Amino acid sequence: MADHIEESKELKSNNSAKVQSRISAAERQVEGIEEQMEKLRSAYDAQISELRHRRDAKALEIASLKNLVSPVHQLPIEVLSKIFELSCSPDADIAPEHDIIRRTFVLSKICVDWRKVAYDTPRIWARLCLSVPQHLKAITGDVVWVGEWLSRSRGLPIELHLNFLSSYFRRQDTTHRTHRLLHYALTHRHRIQILNLSGNMTCFLPIFRLPPSSLPLLKKLSLHSASEDPFPHDIDIQAFLGSLELSQVELSESGPNTDFLESLTLPTTQLVALQVKDTSMASSSFLKPPIYADLFQQCQNLVNLKIDLQMSFGFEPTISISLPSLKFLDIVWRKLSQGVNLLYCLVVPSLQDLSLHWCGISFPEFSRDIDGLRNHSESASRLTSLTIYMRWLYTNDDPILILALFPRVTSVRIYRIGFNVSAFLRAMTYSRGHPVLLPKILDLELGFETLTDRRYCPSELVPMILSRSWPARSHPDTKRTSSQVMDLEDDVTNEVCRLQRFNLYGSRLNEPDEELIATIPGLTFEYDPNESK
Repeated sequence: MADHIEESKELKSNNSAKVQSRISAAERQVEGIEEQMEKLRSAYDAQISELRHRRDAKALEIASLKNLVSPVHQLPIEVLSKIFELSCSPDADIAPEHDIIRRTFVLSKICVDWRKVAYDTPRIWARLCLSVPQHLKAITGDVVWVGEWLSRSRGLPIELHLNFLSSYFRRQDTTHRTHRLLHYALTHRHRIQILNLSGNMTCFLPIFRLPPSSLPLLKKLSLHSASEDPFPHDIDIQAFLGSLELSQVELSESGPNTDFLESLTLPTTQLVALQVKDTSMASSSFLKPPIYADLFQQCQNLVNLKIDLQMSFGFEPTISISLPSLKFLDIVWRKLSQGVNLLYCLVVPSLQDLSLHWCGISFPEFSRDIDGLRNHSESASRLTSLTIYMRWLYTNDDPILILALFPRVTSVRIYRIGFNVSAFLRAMTYSRGHPVLLPKILDLELGFETLTDRRYCPSELVPMILSRSWPARSHPDTKRTSSQVMDLEDDVTNEVCRLQRFNLYGSRLNEPDEELIATIPGLTFEYDPNESK
């Protein structure tokens, strides 16, 4: 029995060894098969990759061939170049915020041909618009591209529109970053024609430190100071002297510091258009009227002047500022705690067009300033065009008294009307033998504050227009004989002028009244009840 057991153990041991040997052999075979599979897979992947590469190459070839026959590639290069110019131009006035950089780079990345056309279109590279925070990465990164950008303009006049607000930079890096950018831009300074600078004026010191005659082609200069840091007292800005073509200047101050204007020297005698806006409300604002008075007095050849000074201190009434060539004056009229409005001090014998933005002054104050203008010159009585923006009119003030100060104006535009216009329209209605308001008016435009209910225009409007029409017409309810009409025509010829143009905005008309006004012979009529002026 014991021998049988031992024999059985030996047989099991031998069988176990054989099984283990077979397992090992099978595992080696599996490994071999997997190696063969991996080789086949690698070969397959290589073949697939090659096929994909060939397919993509053919797809690119097909796309290129299709591009050759696409309508856009049939356009002459000159036409495509013009399209690029229009697509990169702003829809409104140009400003530093305009994203011309992104638009231009997008066009340049469409295809090789488009890139070539873009690079060969110098006008889209002749204007550089940069603003913080819109273009923060472009300003704070490597700015070598600025020189390359302007170089592609190929000698054309350049426009720079830059807005640098230091609050968006790390304070210690502001000057370094902006000065480095300006270094590349100023290598083309001899071609700068328009310069529009906004923000912290210390960011533009490389420009302000230029010697006179450094900007020979400069025609328009805009400086909008919003400085948080004081402007260096040792800087005397003479960079714009010697710019013989400079004729338009815009100055604006809105920051707490007021040192910049005192450091600025301009070729004032050659300026034709000047715009000054001061919203700084600085504690030292009482020092500014003499500075502005001196500036205006030097601009003897000004034709167009636009003023908005948010100062509580006005000008000394004894000051006389003579602007003999001024024809267009746009002024914001604010209530003062001391002094008089600029208009009181002006001597403007050639003034033709006056725009007044009414901001909280009373009629006595208004009348005082107009009297001052009359005392200095006869321009107030010889105005031909008057525009009034009623931002804030005292309820006890009569607009008829205001308009009666301008008897010879031929064009009147009154916007943001908030007062009752019935009396005004009755005063303008012509009646034989009675005085009439604004007898020489040819062009009348009324813009009401748009309201939710879109209120209807007063019933006095249509009779007023009919009384000022030519040939003379009467209200449909009024019957006149032919002799009466002839008499009225004689009166109109001698006393009042025919209304030639009437525009109405922000107020509703009844449909019959609208049709009646629209059919008056010789009257141009424009009407939009939903538009506010």
